[in-house]
Amino acid sequence: MKKSTIKLLIIEFFLIFLLLLNIFLINIKNLYLLSGMLFFFSLVTVCLLGYEKNRQRFKKDIILNIVISTVTFQIVLYLSGIYLGFFKNGYSLTLFNILKNIIPIFLIILVSEFLRYCINVKGQKEKIVIVLSVLIFVLIDVSLQIHLYQLQNKKDVFELFSYLVLPSISKNILLTYLSIKFGYESSILYRNIMELTIYFMPILPDINIYLNAVLNFIFPLFLFYINYQNFNPKENQKDIRKKNFGYQITGGIVTCIFVIIVALISGIFPIYALVIGSESMMPEINKGDIVIIKKLNGKQLMDLEERDILAFQYNKKVVVHRIIEIHEVNGNYTFKTKGDNNNTEDEGIIDEKKVIGKVISRVPYLGYPTVWLNEAMN
Repeated sequence: MKKSTIKLLIIEFFLIFLLLLNIFLINIKNLYLLSGMLFFFSLVTVCLLGYEKNRQRFKKDIILNIVISTVTFQIVLYLSGIYLGFFKNGYSLTLFNILKNIIPIFLIILVSEFLRYCINVKGQKEKIVIVLSVLIFVLIDVSLQIHLYQLQNKKDVFELFSYLVLPSISKNILLTYLSIKFGYESSILYRNIMELTIYFMPILPDINIYLNAVLNFIFPLFLFYINYQNFNPKENQKDIRKKNFGYQITGGIVTCIFVIIVALISGIFPIYALVIGSESMMPEINKGDIVIIKKLNGKQLMDLEERDILAFQYNKKVVVHRIIEIHEVNGNYTFKTKGDNNNTEDEGIIDEKKVIGKVISRVPYLGYPTVWLNEAMN
């Protein structure tokens, strides 16, 4: 066995020991401390074995494919909320809090992938080095998230293995392959898109934890297979780029569609889309229709008229009913509403602070899968 391989194995075993110590005894949760430890081992690896510059072929091509694949996955995941429902993101979306949340995670990603590259490029011909490398980064994932699990019985251990360990193994197999074949840039990009997106979205799809674990296990393996097949070293660069052109165009189109849909369903833009889940507005609006709502500010409320269909907040839900009375006192507007299919008017008075907007259009029955799935799950 080469001296360089022995040095790598010593580094890996020492890292495994420290990570196991942290998991079972120390429980360091500070991401900056963990980043510092990983950065230290990156420097040790470079000092002992040297740094090999990344000159892999197809680097730009794999980066483009990673962007298209991960963005498309996030799109499909996000759009599943149309059928599964959405919930409000618990993370604050102010600039300061976004930076506060993502900077330590970004540092972990950066130093982890640099360390992965330094180890795997030097030890890529030794299977034991690669296997231990995957194990190290699975343990890093466990170190970062084990505090979320109680681990008081066999069920808790099973959940840890199912929700965290298995998806982590799948992810790290992919990232190890990417780092060996294409360098650390594609690995960093993959993790940034997959792990940081949650901190920017105002609403998130209400995906079952079991389904989420299955998707996070399958997707990296699928991506590994696709890129392994597409980037055959026996093919020349022109053939590979030609083969991937249609794939890249499709991804671009899907991304554009995603941006439009997010603009409609997130509620942060002037036009807002909402699925109707009741029959209270029949026959004008049916259960399962999607209504398009124009959001209104204070000055625009004076343009509302009786018989307009209003969208407003009521008991933490969005209600779409018709205006039957409008009252104005000292420039403040209040509304009485009623569902067309209801026998009585709505209880209480809707003040302008609860008003979301005015219904301007509807798309018949397109939202019915959302209603059906929500009813089935409830």
